[in-house]
Amino acid sequence: MQENRSIAPGLGAFRLTLQSRENGFCGYVYSAALGCRAEFTSLARLIVLLEEWMNTATDSPVPEKPSAAAAPADVELEVRLRRHYSWQGQLRDSKSGAVFPFHSVLELLLQLEALLEQ
Repeated sequence: MQENRSIAPGLGAFRLTLQSRENGFCGYVYSAALGCRAEFTSLARLIVLLEEWMNTATDSPVPEKPSAAAAPADVELEVRLRRHYSWQGQLRDSKSGAVFPFHSVLELLLQLEALLEQ
């Protein structure tokens, strides 16, 4: 069983730019702590990518400088704790400023979908 893992300060903070498409959602994710920006083609791929980034900062993707167009984010995601293969943290909608706490990856996915459907 996986132990509780606290997230190093800033390592669990991500900015997301999201787009809806016919068969799901895609977009870009940016980590200021790692200096990484990557495209994701589904919400499942986003979760896998973020898990990889949080597992190790030393083996992260090659840092790339985000373009000015990528700077604005639709959602800010903060993962504060990873416990038993799940995450706890909060989402903040950049447009409305509303904050949505989550206590599992499933809750995170449901909240992301709800935000995108607004």
